[in-house]
Amino acid sequence: MILLEPDAKLNGDEFAPGYRAGATAVVHNSQGEILLFQRSSPADGNQRWQFPQGGLQAEETPRQALLRELTEETGLAADQVQVTAWLDRWLNYDLPEEMRANSKKRI
Repeated sequence: MILLEPDAKLNGDEFAPGYRAGATAVVHNSQGEILLFQRSSPADGNQRWQFPQGGLQAEETPRQALLRELTEETGLAADQVQVTAWLDRWLNYDLPEEMRANSKKRI
C-alpha cells in the first residue's frame, strides 16, 4: 500500500502503467450540502456527476493539485476552504473503456 502524503511530491513510480495520480475534493458547506458538477453534454444523454478533481502535474504535491483543481473548477481560492481530512492511501479504479480518452466509443 502506498500511503498518501499530502505534501510529498511523487516520483512517478508509485502507480502501475495506465494509472495516474489525481486529487479529488469533496466540498461541503455548513448546511451539509455537497458540491457536485454535472458533466457537460454526454453524447448518450445520461447525466453524470462528479466531484471537483484532476490529475497531478509534474512537481506538484497532492495538496497543491487539490487546491489548484478546486480553484480552476469552482473559483474557490485556497484561503476560502479548509482541508479537514485526507485518505491514508491512494485509491485505484479502472475507467470504463467507453470513457477513456483513446476509446473510439468515448461518450
